[in-house]
Amino acid sequence: MQRTSTESNVATAEESEKTVGETKGDKEDDIKKSVDPSSYAPPDGGRDAWTTMLGVTMVSFATFGFVNAYGAFADFYNEQYLTTYSPTLISMIGAVQIFILYILAGTAGAVFDAIGPRYMIPASGIVVVFSLFMLSITKSENIYQQFLSQSVLFSFGAAFSFFPMMGLVVHWFSTKLQYANGCIAASASIGGMVFPIMVSRLITRIGFGWTVRVFAFIALASFAVGTATIKQRRPSKPFPTSLSSLFDFSGFKDPCYLFLALGCWFSVFAIFNPFFYVQLSAQVANPDSNLNGYYLAILCAASIFGRVAPGFISLRVGRFVKRKAWPGMFSSP
Repeated sequence: MQRTSTESNVATAEESEKTVGETKGDKEDDIKKSVDPSSYAPPDGGRDAWTTMLGVTMVSFATFGFVNAYGAFADFYNEQYLTTYSPTLISMIGAVQIFILYILAGTAGAVFDAIGPRYMIPASGIVVVFSLFMLSITKSENIYQQFLSQSVLFSFGAAFSFFPMMGLVVHWFSTKLQYANGCIAASASIGGMVFPIMVSRLITRIGFGWTVRVFAFIALASFAVGTATIKQRRPSKPFPTSLSSLFDFSGFKDPCYLFLALGCWFSVFAIFNPFFYVQLSAQVANPDSNLNGYYLAILCAASIFGRVAPGFISLRVGRFVKRKAWPGMFSSP
């Protein structure tokens, strides 16, 4: 009887261990399923995808749209606000703004992967809006104040929203990614249309300070929409704990990536010159024209086609064929 009882206890223990093992196996399978990359494939549409797209375009409008409008600020600074400084130094406000915006792009992506849009978008919006309010109280002939508020603080806030949002779109779209990227590019161009016209119209009526405050309220509304609509699809990654995680240069060991990065660098290096100087050139060429305050807006309006159409053309002819052919189609012989 004692032996039978012992054998029964051993059998019960073995069954219990087997059950525990099966339970652990089921949990491991569930964990594997929960991190299965295929479960986070882009849905390529749907309510959450398109509402996220709405929020991203609003953030793009408030950040890169404002950057596109710097030429209008440069004209005002040269003519009225910073007259004791050279045009070259005034143009450096916009140049430093773009430099900081792009130099923080990689770091912003790593931080965004760990934090996600729930906290990054409102935090970035607070910095952007605060920088605009600081710009609105800057004094004339004190160029360092424009550098601190418009170049440094604004770009610091915008970098941690605009560039991560560009990467977030890939999580929601695949075959329709060109449509999504077209919306982002178009919204930045629309910002480049709206803000210069507001500068030329409002400063003479309500002054520089209140004009920039209007921009701040527009940015506040745009980031509010972005905070409410932008959603994260993939799980967050661990927060970077080392400088190598924030500044990863290992990708430059790949020659293909290195030359791609160099090509993009030269493209960005050249593309902003017309945005900075188109109105100044028009003022020099024809100082009495009523269109001088609108050339930047016209340029941004015309650039919508050039920013949106390549994405659709690349679906037909390929990305690199498009990169070779597109500039030649619009360059002078």
